[in-house]
Formats: sequence, C-alpha cells, structure tokens
Amino acid sequence: MGNAKSQAESVAKLQSAAGQVLPLASTSLTQLSGGIGTLQSAVSQQLVPASQAIQSGVGAYTSGVDKVAQGANALSSKNSTFKR
Repeated sequence: MGNAKSQAESVAKLQSAAGQVLPLASTSLTQLSGGIGTLQSAVSQQLVPASQAIQSGVGAYTSGVDKVAQGANALSSKNSTFKR
C-alpha cells in the first residue's frame, strides 16, 4: 500500500512539474516560430532581391570589361597598321 502511495505522489509531482514546464515550452516555441517567420521574411524581401541585384551588376560589369577588351584589341590591331 505504501508503494502505491509513493507512486501516486510521484505522479502528482510529475504532473505539477509538467504543468509548469509545458506553458513555458509552448511560449518559447511560439516565439521561436515568430522569429523564424521574421527571418524568412527578411531573406525573401531583402536578401534575395539584393543578391539578384548583385548578380545583375556583376553581369553588367563583365559585359563592360569584355567591351573594353574588344576595344583594346581593336586599338592594338590598328596600332600595328599605323606603324607601317
């Protein structure tokens, strides 16, 4: 009989502890979910467009460098013509 009472007390303590921990865990998970939502929004609205703009800028820069190289090559070939 004493063992049953001891087990009942243990279960009651466990229920009490769970009653204290579970609301805190629920609040923490809700806050974490909100933080993840904020992070996802920032990535979608700021980071992705910024990386696309950088990619576009690098493409424009590369195209410009190619044109400069073509111009330099054209000048070099004309230069040898003028030296004659």
